[in-house]
Amino acid sequence: MSDQNSENPEGLHFYYDRQERLKHAPRQVKDFYAGKMKTPPKGLIKALVATRASKIMFLTLIALTALGFAISLVDRTSNTEKKGGIHYTLKAFSFEEVIYVSVKLDENSGYGKTSDLSILVTAKDKSSTVTEKKTIEGTYDGKECFFRTTFYDYDILEIEAVIQTDGDTVLLTAPVEKQ
Repeated sequence: MSDQNSENPEGLHFYYDRQERLKHAPRQVKDFYAGKMKTPPKGLIKALVATRASKIMFLTLIALTALGFAISLVDRTSNTEKKGGIHYTLKAFSFEEVIYVSVKLDENSGYGKTSDLSILVTAKDKSSTVTEKKTIEGTYDGKECFFRTTFYDYDILEIEAVIQTDGDTVLLTAPVEKQ
């Protein structure tokens, strides 16, 4: 027996006729085989603006991205500031009912002079009432330095520092981080 007869012992022959099959096919299938169907647009941007709904989604995506970028540029934290070539940072955290406050002045190699500092640190509670004030005196010569103090009132939620140096005044505020 030949290979054809071993697979098909009855000798049946199957013929595929596309035209015969397409006579009973739905309209979309006939259009597809005839090449009359609308093809999707080529390219990413063309696909994103092909329909009205996709245009709206694309414009919404662009608007939200621009909004996020604008907010990141405008929203600056109030616990850092750069003035007179010096970058100031205020941090406060609580640990075992003691609040530790640190004012950091970053290194500025081009500063070239020594300045006296006066830092007025104010502790505020939940109603923004001043509970305690402390003054820190020191000098800054262009090298990184820290000025630290502590408060012993556990109800303090915010620290404010007014830094005065060579006629410049910097106001920093920071929430107290619970640890």
